[in-house]
Amino acid sequence: MPQDFIHLFIQKQIKYTTSLCDKEKEKDKSRQVRLVSVFILNQVNNQQLYMSVSLFEEIQKFCVDNGKLPQVQDLLKKLSSDKYKQTLKPSDSKK
Repeated sequence: MPQDFIHLFIQKQIKYTTSLCDKEKEKDKSRQVRLVSVFILNQVNNQQLYMSVSLFEEIQKFCVDNGKLPQVQDLLKKLSSDKYKQTLKPSDSKK
């Protein structure tokens, strides 16, 4: 898949998940957060996601905001590793 598509998909999913804030939607939000986290972690582990610094920061903020779930904690650990940080590409122009 093209990287631009993956980046756009991740950004849209993060925005959608952030917009789910009603108490009745809390179950849906937890499910969506888990799905997004597992998708990103899978892309990272399979080396199919090449992140710019700006996307990295957006994903990191998403992880911090939703850090109670184990899937999010796993993703944050992976992104926080020094080995992974060395693979980041310089920031593209902000979209």
